[in-house]
Amino acid sequence: MRFSSIIFSISLLTLILSCNQKQQSIHNATVEALDTLALAQGFQLAQTSCFTCHSPDASFDNRVAPPMQAVKVHYNAEDVSFTQFHEDLSNFFKNPSADISKM
Repeated sequence: MRFSSIIFSISLLTLILSCNQKQQSIHNATVEALDTLALAQGFQLAQTSCFTCHSPDASFDNRVAPPMQAVKVHYNAEDVSFTQFHEDLSNFFKNPSADISKM
């Protein structure tokens, strides 16, 4: 009888732990899928709204504004954190002006 109780306890513990790991892996997969979706949506928004002027492929003579990578370099030139970079760029998007531009 004691052996059966030990086997039952070990089996129950294994089941609980494996269910918890499965839930965690499902959560991780969901978060990763959402991150991938957000990244794809962000890139699509950049293609339709930004790349017209900030084309990554246009030659120097044929572009209206610097490519987005060059914009990022200018905004990060002062070795600012990603949070500060995001805040500065968001402020510019909300109210574009030469006064707040880092270019």
